[in-house]
Amino acid sequence: MIASNVDLLNEISLQLGYAINPSLTVTSDPSDLFEAYLLSLVLRSAEREGASISYEDVNASRNPTTFVFRTSPGQIASKRHPYTHAIISFPDKPDLEAHVGIKVSGTSGVLHECDVAVLSREEARQCRYRSRPGYWVVPRSSEILLAIECKFYAPSSSLLDEARSFIGLVSDLSHKTNKYFIFNISSGSAERLLEKKSKALKWVGEVFPASGIEVERVLNLLQTTFRGYKKS
Repeated sequence: MIASNVDLLNEISLQLGYAINPSLTVTSDPSDLFEAYLLSLVLRSAEREGASISYEDVNASRNPTTFVFRTSPGQIASKRHPYTHAIISFPDKPDLEAHVGIKVSGTSGVLHECDVAVLSREEARQCRYRSRPGYWVVPRSSEILLAIECKFYAPSSSLLDEARSFIGLVSDLSHKTNKYFIFNISSGSAERLLEKKSKALKWVGEVFPASGIEVERVLNLLQTTFRGYKKS
């Protein structure tokens, strides 16, 4: 089964709530909707762990009425559009930010793309404050709490090459970063590779709004990450 754009958009809108609308529509690319859907699962899991959620755009405007999603990887400080992020607040802990489609710096200094990332709010704010056109300051992977690689494909597709690429990415992200590879289909070859080659990342396949068990697996994994953050 493959989720429709309508299903994905409904779940995104439900999580964001009536006060803020997604910039995506039913005609948006399914991959963009899938990334936004996984962001919504991140926010839901944080709320389950007692967090409050608020929203801000790159211009520091609080409570925007539209959540503007990136539809291609970009700089966290880019003001090309009023890109929006979520602020995740746990009692007595430094705030976090959740973003879609940002570039981060690996331990080698090489830039990588994070489909969904949760990072220190202070790190994100410093990147925005210190950046200027032509000189971008990017988040360090040591300040990334979790990074999700999101893959949305037709049922007959193979994810083997994407799994290989993500295993390479994992090796350059900080050991502090919780790494997830989440996709919407079943891919036996990719799953065997992920299971055998990398214990540093967690993965879940066949994730879409109607796949209750797999969605719960994702939420439980994310809750474990946030639970660890609260205890740190």
